[in-house]
Amino acid sequence: MIIKYFDEFEGQWIDVTGNTGAMLVKGVNDWNTTQGYLVLSLLLNQSTNQDPTYTELENTTGCTYTITRNSAGDYRMVLSQEILSQGKTQIFIQQSDSSLIQVRRTDINEINIRTFDDNVLLFTSLEIRIYN
Repeated sequence: MIIKYFDEFEGQWIDVTGNTGAMLVKGVNDWNTTQGYLVLSLLLNQSTNQDPTYTELENTTGCTYTITRNSAGDYRMVLSQEILSQGKTQIFIQQSDSSLIQVRRTDINEINIRTFDDNVLLFTSLEIRIYN
C-alpha cells in the first residue's frame, strides 16, 4: 500500500511509505513527479465472459479505476479523474504470446482495450504514463 499526504507548506504530495521513489508536486498547471510522469502499471487477466481482473504494480496517479467487459474481446477502463491528456499520455501493453491487442485513449478518463476474443489477456502488462 502506498500512503501519501499533502504538505500544504511545500505544496507537495509526500510518499510516506517510500515504495515508489517518486514525489508528486502540485504545479501551476498540473501534477508533476520527480520522474517526469505519473504512472499506472497493471497485470491484466480475463477469462470466459467475465470482467478483466488485475494486479496493480504501481499507481502514482491518485486515481481509482474500473475495468469492464463490453463484449467478447472488448474492454473499457475508466479512471476516476480526467488526467489522460491528449499529446501527453503514453500507453504500453505487452502480451505473453503473439495475440493481437489494441489499446487506445478514448477520452480524458477512458481507455479501450481490444483483443478480438475472450481468454486472451493472461498476465498482460499495461502501463499508462501521463507526462507534464
